[in-house]
Amino acid sequence: VKSVEIIMNPNAADELLSTLEACDGLEVFLEDKRPVLANIRDMFQLLQDCNHQVPSVLQKRWYDCIHAVPDIRDRAERWRALFRREIRGRFNLKIAGSATLLKAQCEECRLILEEWSCKVVLKVAESCHTNLTRLNLRIGSLQVQVKKQHLHEQMMEMPLSDFTGLNTTAEQITPLLELWYMAHEWNLWKEEIVEGEFARIDPVAVKQKLSSCM
Repeated sequence: VKSVEIIMNPNAADELLSTLEACDGLEVFLEDKRPVLANIRDMFQLLQDCNHQVPSVLQKRWYDCIHAVPDIRDRAERWRALFRREIRGRFNLKIAGSATLLKAQCEECRLILEEWSCKVVLKVAESCHTNLTRLNLRIGSLQVQVKKQHLHEQMMEMPLSDFTGLNTTAEQITPLLELWYMAHEWNLWKEEIVEGEFARIDPVAVKQKLSSCM
């Protein structure tokens, strides 16, 4: 038999687990002893057929052996259901509060994004890029929290909260970040080519060179 303790009135999760594991161990043990129990039953029947009274203590012990696992398992399952209800009750309010907070943060991010998207111009691209990057990181953090939120809700068998605005916000950030990169590349090209190479060209020397080729 597995070395665990059967606790008929468990008050904690580890006590419940001990009882369930003990049931599994007893079931294996009784399966091995099933032929012995069957022989005892046949012996009881033979004694009764011969008008011999089987002691009630022996009958009760045999009955307890036969029904030990189902009875203990049923009780353990009732306690398991009770624990699930208690845990669900404790976490439901916490999960609901987290969902409300996440929705509010998602809405805040959406409003900030709308405000920034109206103000994006090349002159302030660097500042907008910094703000958008921070917002993108924050939205990524919120998406991680949403996944954890949904995991808790699945464990508690609750309907999943809806955060449709969050993914939409994340998708809207991408083209704005691409716009910043385009502006950044344009500034580099302008500094290197327009204000660099072209600025160093001597128009008089070019004119003389063209005249000598004619």
